[in-house]
Amino acid sequence: MTPERWEEVKYLYHAVLEAEPSDRGALLESADPEVRREVESLLSPGDSSADPFDRDVLSDAGSLLEDAAATVGRLGENANLSHYEIRTLIGRGGMGEVYLAHDGKLGRDVAIKTLPKEFSEDPERLSRFRREARVLASLNHPNIAAIYGLDESAGVNFLILELVEGETLAERLKRTGPIPVDEALRVMIQVAEALGAAHQKGITHRDIKPANIKATPEGRVKVLDFGLAKVLRTAAAAPPLKPAEAGLESGTGRILGTPRYMSPEQARGEAVDQRTDIWAFGCVLYELLTGQPALGGKTVSDIIAAILEREPGYDALPSAAPEQVRRLIQQCLVKDAGKRLPDITEARQAIASALTNPRRPTFTRRRLIASCAAAAAVGAPMAFNFGGVRDRLLGTPGPRIRSLVVLPLENLSRGSEQEYFADGFTDALITDLSKIDGLRVISRTSAMRYKGRAKALPEIARELHVEGVVEGTIQRDGQHVRVRVNLIQASTDSTLWSEGYEGELREALRLQARVTQAVARQIRGAISPEQQARLGSRRVVKPEIYEDYLRGMYYLNKSAPADHDKGIAFLRAAIDKDPAEPLAYAGLSLGYSRIGHDRIPDAFKLAGAAASRALELGETMAETYAGLAQAKLYWNWDLPGAEQDFLHALDLNPNLAVARCHYGWYLPILGRLEDAISEMKRAKDLDPLTPLYTAWLGSLYNYQGRYGEVIEEANKAIGIQPNYTWGLLVLARGYSGLKRHEDAIATYKSVVAKDPAWKWRLGEGYAVAGRRGEALQIAHAVAQEPGNHAAYGLGAIHAILGNTDQALRWLEKAYQERDSYMPWLMVAPMFAGVRDDPRFQNLARRIGVKALG
Repeated sequence: MTPERWEEVKYLYHAVLEAEPSDRGALLESADPEVRREVESLLSPGDSSADPFDRDVLSDAGSLLEDAAATVGRLGENANLSHYEIRTLIGRGGMGEVYLAHDGKLGRDVAIKTLPKEFSEDPERLSRFRREARVLASLNHPNIAAIYGLDESAGVNFLILELVEGETLAERLKRTGPIPVDEALRVMIQVAEALGAAHQKGITHRDIKPANIKATPEGRVKVLDFGLAKVLRTAAAAPPLKPAEAGLESGTGRILGTPRYMSPEQARGEAVDQRTDIWAFGCVLYELLTGQPALGGKTVSDIIAAILEREPGYDALPSAAPEQVRRLIQQCLVKDAGKRLPDITEARQAIASALTNPRRPTFTRRRLIASCAAAAAVGAPMAFNFGGVRDRLLGTPGPRIRSLVVLPLENLSRGSEQEYFADGFTDALITDLSKIDGLRVISRTSAMRYKGRAKALPEIARELHVEGVVEGTIQRDGQHVRVRVNLIQASTDSTLWSEGYEGELREALRLQARVTQAVARQIRGAISPEQQARLGSRRVVKPEIYEDYLRGMYYLNKSAPADHDKGIAFLRAAIDKDPAEPLAYAGLSLGYSRIGHDRIPDAFKLAGAAASRALELGETMAETYAGLAQAKLYWNWDLPGAEQDFLHALDLNPNLAVARCHYGWYLPILGRLEDAISEMKRAKDLDPLTPLYTAWLGSLYNYQGRYGEVIEEANKAIGIQPNYTWGLLVLARGYSGLKRHEDAIATYKSVVAKDPAWKWRLGEGYAVAGRRGEALQIAHAVAQEPGNHAAYGLGAIHAILGNTDQALRWLEKAYQERDSYMPWLMVAPMFAGVRDDPRFQNLARRIGVKALG
């Protein structure tokens, strides 16, 4: 046997031993017959010709080549390792077997990866097994399968791993062939996230392949099997590669990895770094899109030759693959590692760009000729851009839309009881589209006012000052959902795009993400890479939990107190069914925040607790941070923490009107009145038909003494919603500022007639008017009411009247009750007369506010 042939034998032997069981037969069949015979003899447990290799390794090789379909491994069913009950074999590999097991202590299912006893005697194998445990323990990332521990029982070393449901990409490719472009990109952006986390820690996987990537039923992608991972001395930029023992396994001359995904430097046994993972990443992306290996061959030698000498067939990539993706694959598969894409982060960014703003492939001469022939075949309409066909085929972009409204989806389901589902889906689309940078999206409250509209779309667009309208229908048939969405150019009332989608109820979040991504592409919106990743990894939610959530939000979005109670009850029912579902806690936080100023004294406390729990469970919606910010502002009086959460919410969703308005209400505490007015105007612009933001803008003008504008904004709010309480209260203060006291008192009386809880505001009106006796009479009556929560208001009445001691006594009570208005002591005009009192200053310090200027 020549040295060259002997190298082929060694290489095939190790490739077979390390390969997935389903790949081993193909590897052997594809080899040169003479090489195959030699390898088969080495894989025979009793063969004495195994001297060149470790005998203990070979003694188990035969059993590792058993039929992969077998369900009982070496441990057998119902065996035990420590407190883990072995249920069934779920995989075999060169390092041993993987079982589904039940953790008796924690009551959960796990994956157990065993190292056979024979391998435990091999220092190299045992070291690699333990290194895998250390590598996984150092990584904590949602796209990397987690490790729970390393243990030994009955002489068996084993890892306790996260049990990842779903199929591997290898299984998916075998089942369906090539994967649709958008789906493949959503998978690979998560793989890039996982590799980015590993590379930051200086860890190179060295065996990225479809069989080591699994997609869970919830859409989360998990990278598996860090058994060949290598920890570099530094995670800094990689130096030029040199042949070195570091590229081999413990200096044995053994090249590790799966042949068809090996980088050139890996195949040559040279030192490797993160760029070898980038090569494999390109191979996997190519295979997902084409259904075939980037560089294949009948034998291992052919595969290695292709890796070192040939280029992939890029013409096999589907025509739907964006230009960014084609270029990315080419950059990943550069043979010279020094010229290859250097950082997996760049791959993630390229995929995010392709998902949000795909650029069509450049026409080659051959494609151009084919396209012209096709155009000639279909005839003259192409020349006239009939129906926009030419623009679609040639990729001419449509008009840039910078503002839009999502109108309530029409409910085509049987029965009006499904309205909550249609409204909830509409709300979700508004929320997702609001996160697109540079796009103004009208908030749901204003959009919902057009439900069952009789107005024409151009008229609606003019009222809301938007360029685009999204409308459509939704139909639910049992657990199946169908959605059709249309994008309308408002100025011409013409349809720019229309598409239908369908899926199961449990996949509703993914369905929403697909629609959002499609609309974003049509309007040329820029979804950030982070947002793209979040949309691409939406969870599956239990149908009964999702229905309770939608019903809860449906009632919370109504105005009646009884509806709010219903909404909170549905959300609590969802939590009772699944205490680990973050969506319900996020909704509960919003619900309590909405009634925090009106009905339940500790509502903001409850809102903060629900938001904190949602974040603990992994829900990172902007609305959750907005709820937490309100709790910190109105209940905890944690002003720095509130600002941080408001800004975080607005970073996640710059179109979140509720965050804009409450942040605008927060800024006066810092003396930033102009900034506050700017934020409130933005909230009003995003949600023009919500009267609260208009009324609160008037309140901010009141701080500046701009009473004419106070009255103007208050009347606008009342115009949106007649007899609107907040609008009337702001209007009365405007009248008081202009010394139109009779108008102010009459307005306050109209509010009290509707809701006696505001009686203290009538007392304030009397006090400002100088009608001392009537003001004191109101204050006395309010103070005698059992269970009143008007201490702040009583403090205001006495402060205006100059009764400093009584004002401070009531304000101290408001402090003890944690009244949500207390942080505004230093800016509220009614406390100007007592602000210099040391007791007032002390109270302000305890709250965490200080005098302005």
